[in-house]
Amino acid sequence: MFADVSLAKITRRRKPKNLTRLILHEFNTRQKAKGSRSPLYYTPCISPHSPIPTIFCQTIFCHNSHMRHILTSVVLVVLLFPSLVLGETVKWGDLIVREGLHYKKFTDVPFSGTVTGSQQGKLKNGKKEGPWVSYHENGQLLSKFNYKNGKMEGPWVSHHDNGQIGSEGDFKNGKPDGPWVYYHKNGQLETRATYKNGKEKGPYESHHDNGQLKEKGTFKNGKKEGPWVVYHKNGQLSSKGTFKNGWKEGHWVTYYDNGQLETKGDYKNVRFEGPWVVYHDNGQLMSKGTYKDGMKVK
Repeated sequence: MFADVSLAKITRRRKPKNLTRLILHEFNTRQKAKGSRSPLYYTPCISPHSPIPTIFCQTIFCHNSHMRHILTSVVLVVLLFPSLVLGETVKWGDLIVREGLHYKKFTDVPFSGTVTGSQQGKLKNGKKEGPWVSYHENGQLLSKFNYKNGKMEGPWVSHHDNGQIGSEGDFKNGKPDGPWVYYHKNGQLETRATYKNGKEKGPYESHHDNGQLKEKGTFKNGKKEGPWVVYHKNGQLSSKGTFKNGWKEGHWVTYYDNGQLETKGDYKNVRFEGPWVVYHDNGQLMSKGTYKDGMKVK
């Protein structure tokens, strides 16, 4: 009979100042609705000042010993271990991170339970688990993501504080994986990139917030590789050259945003090599010289 009574539904209706009476009240309400004239009563058989009151009396429950044992067990579990039944809740600001695990302030046991506030989700033994959401200070949604054993897993979506989408992509074992797209706060496309095991790979393209192309090139194992071009916000070419293993190599030129040549020369092993010239933005020569292993020789 008592199995009909949902503890979760009962505890949501009001704050359980006396959970035993609340459970019995709910049970009697349902029994009355069914036409029963045999209500149950809360009759402590020991001192009311005891921290764990006995909730049954032989003279009242003798007609249904099975139900008596169920009721007794449920209430004792709730009284002794409320966090197991109701779950513990803590605000995000009341947590600290220690060696990658989340703890309630002034405790030394990794927290398990529900987190509310600017970040919301579940923690299991100090690690984020399952769906999580976070918010900007103005209340706008910041991100929605999923955790598995404390690591990000699956789709990720973030937003700017004005509600515009900031980024979209996927995580695998805590690292970005596959195609990702980033957006400026005004909604303009910012970057398109692809990741493998958390490192950028393949074609890369970024844009200014006015829609103009900013950078275009290729990544290999997380490092820039091959030809790269960079543009000013007004569309003028800013620089052009080649990368090798993430470093500039070979011939490079840079330009002012008015189109005037700024610098011209070569790199070798990350150092200036050979003739270099530098110009003012009005086209006048500023300096020139010849380099060997990064040192100016004339």
